[in-house]
Amino acid sequence: MNVVGLVGSALKSGRTRHAVEMALGGAMEQPGNTSDLIDLSIDKVSIFDGRPSEQYPDSTSSVVSRICRGDAFIVASPMYRGTYTGALKNVLDHLPLEALEGKVVGIIATGATPHHYLAIDHDFRAVLAWFNAYVLPGSVYLDHTAYADGALVDAARRASLTELGRALVTVALKLKDVRPTPPCLARESMKAGGKK
Repeated sequence: MNVVGLVGSALKSGRTRHAVEMALGGAMEQPGNTSDLIDLSIDKVSIFDGRPSEQYPDSTSSVVSRICRGDAFIVASPMYRGTYTGALKNVLDHLPLEALEGKVVGIIATGATPHHYLAIDHDFRAVLAWFNAYVLPGSVYLDHTAYADGALVDAARRASLTELGRALVTVALKLKDVRPTPPCLARESMKAGGKK
């Protein structure tokens, strides 16, 4: 199983990246799994304008291809203005429906204060539901109290990240043979509109 970790910030985000790395560590405990870490502060993606991904001059095509090769995903974002980043939304805009459809996704969010954790349920889950992804019911939210000098020191939250990675793989393996996936509203609406 190829588990893709996506750090959804165009700014260098050590806290968010470290959290994804810890969750990937939990996912990699299962023998034979591989991981791919996409960090949008390094892997630059152009603003979506409707062109096919291979027509952009930067890492856009590579990032889209790497995500499409994923079997399960850990998607993480710092919270800006009460929601996930524009950089993450931009990557999602580039993806075909099939990239995440029927695949399991775990969510991590980081923020300065505890007040933004509800954005996980109000925003994050909604956009992933459009893709007809299986979103894990639990998630991890990390505020400033989990860190000291840039390091994630809260033992319970570190354990939560590892458990998120383990749960992601466990659920993905259980759902691997569930075909067809439940009906996808986005696909049905595209068919009704004459689009494929």
